[in-house]
Amino acid sequence: MSAARTGSLLPLLLVPVFLAAAALVGAMAARLPAAGVRPSSAGLSIRFPIALDRTIPWSDVASAELARHPLWHGLGIRLTPGGSVALATLPGPCAEVAFRAPQQVTVLPGVARVQAHRLRLTVESPADLVAAIQSRLEPVRRS
Repeated sequence: MSAARTGSLLPLLLVPVFLAAAALVGAMAARLPAAGVRPSSAGLSIRFPIALDRTIPWSDVASAELARHPLWHGLGIRLTPGGSVALATLPGPCAEVAFRAPQQVTVLPGVARVQAHRLRLTVESPADLVAAIQSRLEPVRRS
């Protein structure tokens, strides 16, 4: 096959890749309104489309603090330079939760999962979330 002919086939070969990526982003965007983080009596419930949907027991949560998620780290499911996993829907203040036991987070569905020791969560009121988590951790630390 000539180089010219191969070059003209390349865009056709990339179409399925772009369609699959668009379908994944569309599926995630459609489920994003159901995303949320909620402290409960059982633990920290985290729902983020595709990446994480579970309640992490309070005994596995080490700490929570306010952090900042810069725009240049990107939005969506991100591995940050500091070693955190970010579930980011907007840049700015966020809650960063550290775990005693790493939590499995899906970065690319069916392809890549990572063990997160820290998780950045962009939520509407990160200071309120951090305060709620810290208040739940106090009784765990005392026992």
